[in-house]
Amino acid sequence: VVSGLARAFEISGGITDVDRQGYDAKLQKTLQEDPNLIALAIWPVDGELHRAFQPDVIKREEVDERVSEVLARMSGKGLVVSRPQIIRSGQEMALTVAAPVMGENSHDVLAAVVAIVSFEEVFEAVQQPTSKSEREVLDEGLAVVFVVDQNGRAVAHPEASVAFSAKP
Repeated sequence: VVSGLARAFEISGGITDVDRQGYDAKLQKTLQEDPNLIALAIWPVDGELHRAFQPDVIKREEVDERVSEVLARMSGKGLVVSRPQIIRSGQEMALTVAAPVMGENSHDVLAAVVAIVSFEEVFEAVQQPTSKSEREVLDEGLAVVFVVDQNGRAVAHPEASVAFSAKP
């Protein structure tokens, strides 16, 4: 989503229409069309932040904090992806992804498109409900899948700290 929006801005010649009235409503519509998106933001270098977010999952301050965090790591072309983190306000696991909108000469960053993406679909894909205890699962030799960050620390989903898969 972020790469597609960034390229669309580049193809259309920039981000001049971002400050037009009604743009935030268009962001909100894009957000509603993708259930994996928790927040979507566009931040022009010479302008103000435009954002849409799911207020029942994340607070505005936390959106702004995550956007600022990934933009501080942006250095020209290429995606910036944060480590998976739990959203404090909604207790949902998510990561933040940002893509630059490059100018005509491909050296100037005009803006950034940022999305906060839910990990719920990932957890649903690897988790299989079981009535067995963790000890029973381990004793049977079933694989236990953990999502870890770049430092090797387990990143636990608040409702499913351990996900189970079929025998290897």
